[in-house]
Amino acid sequence: MFKNRKRLFLFVLIILSFLSLLWIIFIIRGKSDSKPLPTPTTKFELIKTIPLNNSTDPLLSTSAVEFYFSKPIKVESLVIMSEPKTNIAFELNENNSVLYVKAIEGWKYETLYKLTISVSSADNDNLPEKIILNFRPGMLKFSPLDEIPQ
Repeated sequence: MFKNRKRLFLFVLIILSFLSLLWIIFIIRGKSDSKPLPTPTTKFELIKTIPLNNSTDPLLSTSAVEFYFSKPIKVESLVIMSEPKTNIAFELNENNSVLYVKAIEGWKYETLYKLTISVSSADNDNLPEKIILNFRPGMLKFSPLDEIPQ
């Protein structure tokens, strides 16, 4: 009985080894015969903004307005105009696809701001039109869950 189990185990082990070898050969062969997929071309566009256009959502005066693009942008092509005239600074994320715009002295609450942005992608694609974002920073509302200082 012990001898039959040993033979059965050896037989199963040989079958599994053979199947593993076939699988490895299939994978290696499949890689050499396959053609690389074409890279999809992405249209250069604005994906989203924070805050949304015409928003009155609470926005801290020190917060940055965020612009998310489908491709990295070319910094040299970036033009930012603000109404009312505001001293602004900008930063980019590590792959240059997110633009952060801050007011140096801070955004004034209940003031309607209009940011107009013109930019092209790193591979010189242009947006169909300038980006215009209107927003009015709102103050944070008091919540019953807030702690009251004593």
